[in-house]
Amino acid sequence: MFESCEELTGRLTATGYFIDPVMIKVVFLAARMQKPLLLEGPAGSGKTQLAVSVCQGRRDAYRAAAVLPRSDEDQAIGKFDEGLQRLYMEFARGEHADWQSVQASLKGRDFFRRVR
Repeated sequence: MFESCEELTGRLTATGYFIDPVMIKVVFLAARMQKPLLLEGPAGSGKTQLAVSVCQGRRDAYRAAAVLPRSDEDQAIGKFDEGLQRLYMEFARGEHADWQSVQASLKGRDFFRRVR
C-alpha cells in the first residue's frame, strides 16, 4: 500500500512512469480504499502502462482484463449474485444488529460473481 501521494509518485517515477497530480490522487485513493480503478481511453494513451507501473511500485503481480467495445460492465467486472443475497437475507434473519452490518455482509466477495 502507498502511504502518501508523494510515495506513489516516487514509486511510479522509479518505474519510468510520469503522471499528472490529479491522476496520482485518483490512483492513490483507489489503492487506499482497495477499490478497482477502471481506465478508459484510446489505444496508446497509457492505460496498461499505468497498471503495470502501479503493480511494479507495489511489487505486485499484474493481471490484465481486455474489455471489448461490445462488453458491458457485468462482463468486464462481474456482479453481485442477487439470488444468493436474497437467500442470505432469509437465513440471516435476526443475526445482524443494524442495517449497516447487513449491507456490509451483502457487499462482500462471497456474493460477487464473474459473468462469462
